[in-house]
Amino acid sequence: MITKNNRLQKFLKILLLGVIACFVMAPILIVVIISFKTEPEFMKSNFLPGFPLHLDNYIKVWKDADIPGVTFTSLTITVCAVLGQVFIGSLAAYALTSMKFRHAKLFSALFLIPLVFAIQTVIFPLFMIYKELHLLNTRFGLIIIYIATGLATCIFIFTKFMQTVSKEILESAQIDGAGHFRSYFQIMLPLTKAQISTIGIINGLGVWNDFFLPLMMFTDGSIKTLPLSMYTFTTEYGLKWTLVSADIVFMMLPMVIIYLLLQKYIIEGVAAGAVKG
Repeated sequence: MITKNNRLQKFLKILLLGVIACFVMAPILIVVIISFKTEPEFMKSNFLPGFPLHLDNYIKVWKDADIPGVTFTSLTITVCAVLGQVFIGSLAAYALTSMKFRHAKLFSALFLIPLVFAIQTVIFPLFMIYKELHLLNTRFGLIIIYIATGLATCIFIFTKFMQTVSKEILESAQIDGAGHFRSYFQIMLPLTKAQISTIGIINGLGVWNDFFLPLMMFTDGSIKTLPLSMYTFTTEYGLKWTLVSADIVFMMLPMVIIYLLLQKYIIEGVAAGAVKG
């Protein structure tokens, strides 16, 4: 009887996961199908696959949206933002957990305040400040915003993990003459590989897929990210959905390739981060 119950539970779990997977994959599949259609075919049957498959949309998007250029821009911004978040966030977490100073708990609480507020609530004063500092339409300016908005999550994840690290390890290093920076770089930072993987996934995807901040900060059209390149196919009559769908496929491809190459480390990082963090 116990065996039958276990089999039933296993079947129900697989069924539930299958249903969830279908809901997740359905929009992606629809976008891929639309990307191979012509506009007349799309108007006749929106979501049904059609033959022959047309590659004209991909060729036009590659040229008109400058896919290599905007991909390089998105990749540069994402990598720099995540590296900045990891470095500053881990340093702050190390200071909060390993260095004794007054009001450490107060600072820990203050660092978490940005989690309560969305970036949209401060976008107007931020825009005016950037305008005065001439940081609009610069990659550097956008990277600073991403680092600042992602620090709260980073500090929270790193702090929770570093609080579990044995203090004897750091004390032994200090007895051997290691200062705080050496203890951080040689002891604490290597222990946080799982947390770095988790932050890279969560914050990296957030930066890569973000449409709002590039739209607000790149006002003159001289710099575009991959999500922003979809505006290339906007007309006075609306969006050209076949071209936009091809653009979305180009936007998904780098992340899919990275996941396929690093899925072992990504899964291990998320699992370890969930357990240890």
